[in-house]
Amino acid sequence: MKKLFLCLLMFSFTATALAHSPTHIEVSFNRETKILAAKIIHPVEKPSNHYIERVEIFLNGSKILRHEISRQDTENEQVVLYLIPDVKTGDELSVRAYCSITGEKEKKIKIE
Repeated sequence: MKKLFLCLLMFSFTATALAHSPTHIEVSFNRETKILAAKIIHPVEKPSNHYIERVEIFLNGSKILRHEISRQDTENEQVVLYLIPDVKTGDELSVRAYCSITGEKEKKIKIE
């Protein structure tokens, strides 16, 4: 019984150790179309099991959008596009991406 418990414990640490948060987020906002684009870099082996599961968008610190995702687009990245009509000059947009296993990454941009 002790050996089984030890094996299960070691496996759980190994699975978590292999998981990682997104490494980088590239964010752009088109003022004419009001489209926010984010490319979330998250290299994985199986995007159906280990993926970006959620993206949240914040405008000036307030959450305005929550997007649940069931699998990652490719083994390297998840790309998302959102229409954000209420953005004005001086506003801050933030994109927060969550890994399905562990970790998160956030990127903020100031609208010029």
